[in-house]
Amino acid sequence: MINLMIVLSSLFSFVVSWPYFELYTKHNRDEFILINSSNINETFFNFNHHTKFIVHGFSSDSSKMIKIKDELLDS
Repeated sequence: MINLMIVLSSLFSFVVSWPYFELYTKHNRDEFILINSSNINETFFNFNHHTKFIVHGFSSDSSKMIKIKDELLDS
């Protein structure tokens, strides 16, 4: 029972990881801007442009995500 509680406790602390949003645009393709509802109007975000989200898991290899981001910005 104690082992189960430890596993559940670890699981809940993992799941409670809140998402955050990194904004990349053609104006700032190499350095992201961390956006939230308070600062979005002060960024390069343009509500008239199509917006794409890249959703990923937890991995130590971010090279695939960078390649996807670069391909999207080049299109």
